[in-house]
Amino acid sequence: MKGHKYIRQISNISLRVKVTVKNEIIRKTFLFDNFGGKQQTLKFAIKWRDNILKKNNLLDRLKTRHSCSMLSNNITPLIGVFDAQNNGYPIWVASYSKNGVTLKKRFSILKHGNCKAFNLACEYRYNNCGLLRVNREDLLPCLPNYPYIIL
Repeated sequence: MKGHKYIRQISNISLRVKVTVKNEIIRKTFLFDNFGGKQQTLKFAIKWRDNILKKNNLLDRLKTRHSCSMLSNNITPLIGVFDAQNNGYPIWVASYSKNGVTLKKRFSILKHGNCKAFNLACEYRYNNCGLLRVNREDLLPCLPNYPYIIL
């Protein structure tokens, strides 16, 4: 279901809640017929999800706006910000995920210069994900103008 974290409609007849707690996946399927329709089923699914999160002290997960995770094999200098080519022109790209969709914004190095384009990408990433995570400080064109940590 759009806008309901950890809840997905998996068919025309049911919803599934799937939450990972301490590396264990907890899931439950809710059939529309068992709960009196789609809206009632959604209410039960939300209540079940919230109980699981509350029991495990994880209710703060629901406050996260976007997915800004990092992969262990990430080799970019700053997670979610990378340099690339757009039709042969150099750019800095900022990306993050929202509702399972990766969103990207490109900043031209030719238009802004390398450091400013990089900082515009950092700003976009910071505004959507918060604290920036630096993988390889030696590969940065300049230091970000936004709060960051070095991994």
